[in-house]
Amino acid sequence: MTSDNELLGGDELQEIIQEFIVECTDLIDSATRDLVGAEKNPSPQVINSLFRAVHTIKGTAGFLGFTHLASLAHRAEDVLGRARKGEINLEPAIITTLLKAMDVMKLLVDDISLCGPLCGTEASSGKEASSCTEASSGKVERDISRLLQELETIAGKPAETVVRTDTLLPGPTENVSAMPQEGMNRSIGPAIESAA
Repeated sequence: MTSDNELLGGDELQEIIQEFIVECTDLIDSATRDLVGAEKNPSPQVINSLFRAVHTIKGTAGFLGFTHLASLAHRAEDVLGRARKGEINLEPAIITTLLKAMDVMKLLVDDISLCGPLCGTEASSGKEASSCTEASSGKVERDISRLLQELETIAGKPAETVVRTDTLLPGPTENVSAMPQEGMNRSIGPAIESAA
């Protein structure tokens, strides 16, 4: 699979990565402060701020091909998404796991800063990774794997299976079959024109 960072030119890519490192470091620092604050006051505003920070990290890391960072941010986002929907509470154990995830994300960003565009991507080999910092070590790779499992466990089942089934609306196919069949082959052009 070709990542977007493989398609960019050298100088352009370096500039984008430098901006990413600065933004990502700020987002991780902010999220860490918010998590510490959430221990005392897990308000919806704090949870939304955490979600947005991790979502941005996930998206940008994914765009640039930093798969380890994107995967970890994705799992943290899943947990925060459930907290945001009120499906789980940010209990101390969950906050501790999210803080560990932030620490590892920070190590991965530091690695990217030191090693360049291939660090933390599927394209990096063991030899390239071994020349980087501690985030590339086997210990941190095990930490990432363990954290991914912990976050996945906390995130639990997909949200639609967590919601009480007696509150669900009929599914899309049930709605379609209940629709009257008359006029189904009619053109929507006149309706669009009259709405304009």
